[in-house]
Amino acid sequence: MNGKIFSQVIEVQEIPVNYLRWDDNKREMVLTTYEIDEFKKKMKEYYDQKKLSLGKYRNIMTATNVFTEHILKKKRLNNEVEQQIITRNIVQNGKITKVSIKTDAFVLTSQDLIEFFETIYSRVALHTFRVYLFYVKYLLEKILERRGEYIEEYFRPSIFDPEKYVLGSHDYGRKSQASPLYIELDRKKFVNISHIRDALEYLSIIKHKVDNNQIGMSQLTYDRLKIATLLLIFTGARGTEINDLMVADFNFRKGYIVFRRNKFKSHPRETVVPLHPYLKEELQNFIRDYQLKKDNHIFEWKHFDKIIKHYYTPKRVLKTEKKKIKLNKREYPTDKTIITTRMFRKFWDNYAEGRMDSKYKNYLLGRYVGVDMEHYVSVIHNKRVFNKLKSEYMKVFSDLPRKLEKQLKKI
Repeated sequence: MNGKIFSQVIEVQEIPVNYLRWDDNKREMVLTTYEIDEFKKKMKEYYDQKKLSLGKYRNIMTATNVFTEHILKKKRLNNEVEQQIITRNIVQNGKITKVSIKTDAFVLTSQDLIEFFETIYSRVALHTFRVYLFYVKYLLEKILERRGEYIEEYFRPSIFDPEKYVLGSHDYGRKSQASPLYIELDRKKFVNISHIRDALEYLSIIKHKVDNNQIGMSQLTYDRLKIATLLLIFTGARGTEINDLMVADFNFRKGYIVFRRNKFKSHPRETVVPLHPYLKEELQNFIRDYQLKKDNHIFEWKHFDKIIKHYYTPKRVLKTEKKKIKLNKREYPTDKTIITTRMFRKFWDNYAEGRMDSKYKNYLLGRYVGVDMEHYVSVIHNKRVFNKLKSEYMKVFSDLPRKLEKQLKKI
């Protein structure tokens, strides 16, 4: 059933090869037919173990096969497929045998995905199209998961949003003739989890220097900067809204934060945002350590956005003479800001896009668009509405600490 094999086992000597390479600047995903075949084997195991229904198994296999055949055909026509040899140990008749496998490798771009989905959308019913979107994304997520990577590092969430194809509003990936200015602006608009990892890595450098009295920053200032960063990551709130927070605005028992949305010109001006368990623990520790009272502000900063920009500009804080600073795999000019409050907010927006109902996402971001104002009134008073909102939030952000685990441990 759907048993197509795209790679080939051959008897040759072992040849070392790095087939999981990618361009760190363009963040293009290199995909191999071997990885696709391994994914299909795992799905077959799940089906045999009754972990997948027949219908779901068929959908997964069909989407995977159609996608792979389409991409391979296109790449081969353009001479963009590279044959590689990998070696693997397999168990045969109770013995471990080393085999060499011939696989095709190719770069998968955002444009490849968009063009594939547009082709599928023109051929099938909307429901079937949604199935293709879901399971192709699932395929890529699982392959990247085995590498220790995440799909957000390579592709915008909007690529897998069916509404973009229904409305015909997808233009990302077709900007080959775009000006350098457009490309730079587009890059700044798209903030993904890699940028957040870099920001946290930079924060860990500040922590190390504060711990060793190497820079003129107090422990309180660092702790405030850390809490501000976590609030930006987990809530997507505006700088002014975070700066206005008081201890009384956190309901730790019921698990929510109340933000005052100053951009609203009429009542209600408050938004209830679910409190992530990781953020909750960090906030409780901060409030306890500094013995803050309910009427105390978390921050005493006059210009929140400017302060964040200041502290995330290496030359201003680290007093370094170096022109660049390396964070994870990327380099940043030390005289430029690594990340701003607006970029944190854009990350939250991008991360939730396509994963959360737009009305809930816009509500949590404090927007009017697509949100019934009655919803603003009912969230804090209606337990059912709040639980739905919390469910939508946790569906998207529950595993974020795991994805940021390496960096969070160091701050």
